[in-house]
Amino acid sequence: MVKTTITALALLFILSTLCICAEENASGIEGSISVFGGLGISGAGGDYPSEYDSKGQFSFYPGLRMRLNGIITPQSLLLVDFGYLETGFKGHVSPTDSDFWNTYEYLNLNIMFGSGNGILYYAAGLYLGIGLDAYSYREYEDDWFSLDSNADFGLTAEAGIEPLPFLSLGIQGRYGLKSIGTSVDIKNRGILGTFALHFFRF
Repeated sequence: MVKTTITALALLFILSTLCICAEENASGIEGSISVFGGLGISGAGGDYPSEYDSKGQFSFYPGLRMRLNGIITPQSLLLVDFGYLETGFKGHVSPTDSDFWNTYEYLNLNIMFGSGNGILYYAAGLYLGIGLDAYSYREYEDDWFSLDSNADFGLTAEAGIEPLPFLSLGIQGRYGLKSIGTSVDIKNRGILGTFALHFFRF
C-alpha cells in the first residue's frame, strides 16, 4: 500500500509539473519527456565490519525523464528521473573465506536542479528509492536468501552533453545517506553512464 501510494504521488508530481509548464510555456519555460536509461557500477559504503570486503556490481536504471529548461533563469534546468533501479555489491567474508552477492531493486525517483548552455549541462539533487525486492546469494551456504527491502535516499548528480537535439549523454553518481542494511551499516554508492532520447517536447 505504501509503495503504491508513493508511486501515485510521484506520477502526480510529474503530471502536475507538466500542466504548470504547459500553462507557463509562453514565458520561456520549455521541456521534454525522454526515454531514460543508465548502466554502470554500484557498490557499498558505510561503517561495516572490516572483515567484509565489498566490490562493485553491475547496475542499471531504465525509466522516463522529464526535463524543464528556463525555470528560474534561461540556463537553469530541472531533471526528474523515474524508473526501476537495480543495485548491489559483491562482498567477501574473511572468517569463512567466501563470497556473497547482494542485490537490491527499487522504484527510484531523482530530482535534480542545474544549468545548461545548449550543449553541456550539469545538475544535482536528491534521490528516493522505494524497495521492491532484495536478496543475497551466499557462497558458503550455496543458497539464496531474502533481505529486508528498505527504502533508500541520498544525493545524486549528473553532468553530460547533448550532441544531438534529441539525445543527451551523461554520467550520474549516487551517494546514499541511509543504511539499507539491518544489522550492518551499508549505504548505496554508484556511478552510471546515462542516455536520454527525447520523444516529446512542449
